[in-house]
Amino acid sequence: MNHKAIDKKTIASILVSKRWLWHLAYWAAYYLSQAWSYYTTVKYYDLKYLQFMLSNELFFIAMTYLTIFLYNRFFKKEQYLAYLITGFISWILYLLCKINYQLFFLGSLSDFKNVRWEMLFWANIAIFIGYFIFITMCKFFKDNYITQYFENEKKQQQLNAELGNLKAQIAPHFLFNTMNNFYGLAVENSPKLPDLMLKLSALLRHSLYETEKEFVLLLNEINAIRNYVDLEKIRLEESGRINFTFNIDATKQLEIAPLLLIVFVENAFKHSKMVREESVEISIDIQTEDEWVILTVRNNFNSLNNDSKTDLKGIGLQNVQRRLDLLYGGDLHLLETKIKDNIYLVTLRIKLSKRN
Repeated sequence: MNHKAIDKKTIASILVSKRWLWHLAYWAAYYLSQAWSYYTTVKYYDLKYLQFMLSNELFFIAMTYLTIFLYNRFFKKEQYLAYLITGFISWILYLLCKINYQLFFLGSLSDFKNVRWEMLFWANIAIFIGYFIFITMCKFFKDNYITQYFENEKKQQQLNAELGNLKAQIAPHFLFNTMNNFYGLAVENSPKLPDLMLKLSALLRHSLYETEKEFVLLLNEINAIRNYVDLEKIRLEESGRINFTFNIDATKQLEIAPLLLIVFVENAFKHSKMVREESVEISIDIQTEDEWVILTVRNNFNSLNNDSKTDLKGIGLQNVQRRLDLLYGGDLHLLETKIKDNIYLVTLRIKLSKRN
């Protein structure tokens, strides 16, 4: 996760938890917009004009929070017409009161004696309606921002919980297949078992500690796959042709979700158990192009074996597809599978991020 994303999340959290900042920003923007009026009043007009402006601000503050009250009372409950009617009436009444107060307070000034009530009303009505609309928009934006924040938080919690469940399903699935191999070797009292246990230990270490992270280095994930392939090679050394190649730019420090690629490799070896009367052929290749990683897995299988056909869409692949959709949605990944002439081919492209 980059620093910009962290900063945005931190700012959003602050704006939600410290809502007085919204009010501070609103009033700061309002008084900045009034700064020129205050400046010209102080510089060119009688002091009484400034006194009127300052005293009127108290009424404007009251009207602002009355509008917010009406918004909460009607608009939030989708009583839009009631909100518009009460809002417009309130602001027109405020305008009428302000005009009468202005005529009373400034009526004694020589340059204000010729000002008529109608002139003040028509000169200010559009401004006051504009204030009502502006306050409504600010309140709508603030509430919508906060609502969206909590919805995103809820979705993120659901996403994390779902990803946790998917990881929990993948790890036992992987162990189940590996321990089956151990059982067969143990029955035979095979001398290969100690080496297999060391390989498994490395794999368990990776799956135990790396899956706690959201993303891991691509190179670490490839090392885990290499351990897995080496482990399976021992089991299949007499009956299979296993080819594992990779070419990545380690200097880019690319990161990937843990235990994502290995599911496809595991699936290829699982199919190998169902091959009959021919040698197992598995080819695994991992390459990087810019910030994309490309995994290609090719394996043969027995088309006459019903279990083999069913297993091509097993729980492991279903889970990894779900993880891909959750973590690399949109155009960030492309998964293609093909079956032809008893050959199962998987090509996966994922756009990765760089470690900061």
